[in-house]
Amino acid sequence: GLAGTIIVHKIAGAVAERGADLAEVAAAARIAANRLATTGICLRECLLPGSNATISRLADDEVELGLGIHNEPGSQRLQPMPSVSILAQRLVDACLNKLLPPKNDTDSEEETRMTVALVSNNLGGTSGLEMTIFGASCIKACEKRSIHVVRCLDGALITSLEAHGASITLFRLDDDADLAGLDGDLLDLLDAPCVTPAGSLAFRRMDLNRIIVPAPKAALLDDDAHARPFSAFLAKDAPTLKTAITVACQALINNEAYLTELDTAVGDGDCGTTLASGARSILALMQQEPKYFDAGAPTALAKMAHIVANTMGGTSGALYTLGLRAAEASLRAAENSDNDDAHYHFRHAFVTASRAVSDCGGAAIGSKTMCDAIIPAADVLRRPDGTLKAAALAARKGADSTVSIIATHGRSANVAADKQQGVADPGAIACALMLEAAANAF
Repeated sequence: GLAGTIIVHKIAGAVAERGADLAEVAAAARIAANRLATTGICLRECLLPGSNATISRLADDEVELGLGIHNEPGSQRLQPMPSVSILAQRLVDACLNKLLPPKNDTDSEEETRMTVALVSNNLGGTSGLEMTIFGASCIKACEKRSIHVVRCLDGALITSLEAHGASITLFRLDDDADLAGLDGDLLDLLDAPCVTPAGSLAFRRMDLNRIIVPAPKAALLDDDAHARPFSAFLAKDAPTLKTAITVACQALINNEAYLTELDTAVGDGDCGTTLASGARSILALMQQEPKYFDAGAPTALAKMAHIVANTMGGTSGALYTLGLRAAEASLRAAENSDNDDAHYHFRHAFVTASRAVSDCGGAAIGSKTMCDAIIPAADVLRRPDGTLKAAALAARKGADSTVSIIATHGRSANVAADKQQGVADPGAIACALMLEAAANAF
């Protein structure tokens, strides 16, 4: 049913291409049909040509399961709409209920393992971004049920005009009990070349085994991270560090709209939301897992870098992750130092972070980037008498100077010069806001 017909046609076509007769082709098609299951979701059904209907039968926060491609109503409606991961799990479970034999009371509770090909089908009006998230969620849902996805096909394959929805098809590839007389292995038939007027129907190969890349030693964060020994002069400043992190994150959240407004004028309009997203994630982690922030600065910075890398998109996320990692490495090196001046080591960590950001992107003072704020602040902290308040003042001066600077780096460098004039760089302003919030907290 639905997009499952793609697989039936492809298997039958591959067998026919090998010279099979009509009976053999029909037998292959029946085998394929009996090995697949399809179901879908819809957020808004299509509008039929010539119809006067203009209002969807579904509410804005409602989703329908099990619909047909000819606008037939589904079997169930969910309101409010669940998350995509929950929806994907519901669809996968529904397909497996058809593919797996009913369990008897004597059957083992262990999940039946299965190898499948997965089709992620766009009903016609779903964006590419939504389909990518949907497809990935379906693969994860399969993994939770010990189902190995070895082939994947996605696209607008079997559509329902402009319907906003998607369907998945699972095609079982293991268990060869019904394959007697079939000309060829199912996987070979599925991989057979097939080009249609609409494009290729080539399934992507998925690795059965994931390659796990070990994290850098300094970045390992297990459940015993809070119990690791740290130099006393770094661990004792945990309350101060937590206060600074909290007020800095809150400053980004409070100024989300302002930063977005600036970035809309000279960038791509997402600076405020990107930074605020990272800030909220850090604050949530601090509340849920305080052990990482009580263990000392290196562990806190390592965990923050991990959170930022996973919650902040764009160049900002990459640069903040780089800066936090550089600061973490600096403080870990300080643990073996004979110098127990914590303030010195924290100042040095900030200088190291700013240098890493500048070296990576090639930006410096006068580039209309975050470097216009962090480098002047780092210059202050290089001095033995450098204070956080003086660094914040230097960062603010540098950030404000970007109003009259024409960008040489970053997204703003692609914006017309006359559009940049009079608008401060949002990245530099964000850094100044964080330093000012931290300085004012002490």
